[in-house]
Amino acid sequence: MLLNMLRFRLSITKNNIIKYWVTLFLGFTLLGCDQSNHIIQQTLSQHLLNRSIYTEQFQLDPIFVTSTEDSAPLRDLLSGLMVFNEKGDVTLGLAENWQTEDGKVWIFKLKQDARWSNNAPVTAQDFVSSWQRLASHKNQSPVANYLVYMGVKNAQAVISGKKFTTDLGVMAIDEKTLKIELNRTNFQLPLMLAHSALLPTYRGEKPALTQSFISNGKYRLQYPNKANLILTAIDTSLPFQKVIYHKLDAQQQPKYYDIIENPSLNYTNNLIKLPKLCTYFYEFNFADPMMQKQNIRQAIKGMVSARKITDNIGVGIPNNSILPNTMYIENNSQWKPVIIELLLSEAGISVKNPLKITLTYDNQSIHHNIANNIIRSLGQSDLFKVTPQAVEWQELLKIREKKQFQMIRAGWCADFPDPVQFLVQFHSKSPDNKISYKNNNVDTLLEQLEQEPLTISERNKLIYKVIKQLEDDVAILPIFQYQRTIAVVPSIKGIDSNNSSGVIYSKDLYRASPTDQQTSNN
Repeated sequence: MLLNMLRFRLSITKNNIIKYWVTLFLGFTLLGCDQSNHIIQQTLSQHLLNRSIYTEQFQLDPIFVTSTEDSAPLRDLLSGLMVFNEKGDVTLGLAENWQTEDGKVWIFKLKQDARWSNNAPVTAQDFVSSWQRLASHKNQSPVANYLVYMGVKNAQAVISGKKFTTDLGVMAIDEKTLKIELNRTNFQLPLMLAHSALLPTYRGEKPALTQSFISNGKYRLQYPNKANLILTAIDTSLPFQKVIYHKLDAQQQPKYYDIIENPSLNYTNNLIKLPKLCTYFYEFNFADPMMQKQNIRQAIKGMVSARKITDNIGVGIPNNSILPNTMYIENNSQWKPVIIELLLSEAGISVKNPLKITLTYDNQSIHHNIANNIIRSLGQSDLFKVTPQAVEWQELLKIREKKQFQMIRAGWCADFPDPVQFLVQFHSKSPDNKISYKNNNVDTLLEQLEQEPLTISERNKLIYKVIKQLEDDVAILPIFQYQRTIAVVPSIKGIDSNNSSGVIYSKDLYRASPTDQQTSNN
């Protein structure tokens, strides 16, 4: 989705600007002074975090934020019903607890001590008004459809302008009690509530992009301007009492930073890779006379090693399962050798009658390189004859929609860490099922997962069965799990290497002392 940026100009007094830059300059100058001054500056820097973002401009309105990096300052300032912890798991935010009997009507209790930075209490009506503003047809929010994805009652009609915002399925029962009505059973609703689109604003009003920005998170906005956002901590126990977000343009190289949320492709310093809830794979067309044969699909998968395909491309984590590599489930499969000749012989394939495959992909460099590696792997046997079909992105979508392919490049992303989000596309009636895959057992299991209140153990057993069936059927050819690249100086700690949520709160970070860093290096 494209971000509809709101351009704004903010001003602070000339004296404040001078004071700020003089203070910052003096702070950096202290680094070159004597030992005592160095210790003073070192102590001060323990409480200052610099985060940089390549973006056109800062966006602090939840209903217009569409990227992980742009949501970073917003998540420091605002908290929702649910939040992510440092591991990337969804946990309680402003919600104290919830209850539901049927998975369609939900009651959330808000924490009694939750307050806005102006000292007003955070109320259920704040959430109602904020979500109504998100759904409002006149606002044309690019993330409004998340309410439809959640299954909120009347969301689609409100977004399309066919119903009033007051018809949206959210209601304040009292100051601290929020009622959410869905149009379908969804027992995973709490996991979906950490999305940035659902962050509340004070009274559901458009947030003021000034010092008067009203927050309810761990930080408040102290100084905003076009180039920087300066946040100060509300809780004096947080390691970083001040966070400065720096806006970078496409040609700008960061001079000083602790974290770069989205470093440029040519930037190479202090890079780390974090997993994303996204997978890259090739789909088989089950309506194709050859691809509908299980032994054909098994033979193709047996010839293709995800690790070899991704070698030297640097695209992500090699993946052999339906699920992302980091979303471990008991039966996550590993690549296994199979007798290719026997499988193909059973399907009537021979050297004189090789398997002819058209491999369809979009013609960008990464997809072209991966397709070439797949073709090279299959080409090791005379039993395969592969024809590449490189097309434009829009043409790829049309081909997939019309099901005019044999094997086609595809991908899938989830908005929250739940294995089922990677499985629902295989239901025979899913609008995302473009491969004509149908298995009654899979359909029944997926419906149970969606409609029945299950314990964690019961749910995992059903998920296990779905995955096993899909992998027995060789439903797709998995290739890799996407990763997110960020730049982080070695002194910054608190980032979990397995955090796939894309969310890093400043409150969870700290700076290691030089002694700790030296010990770690040794």
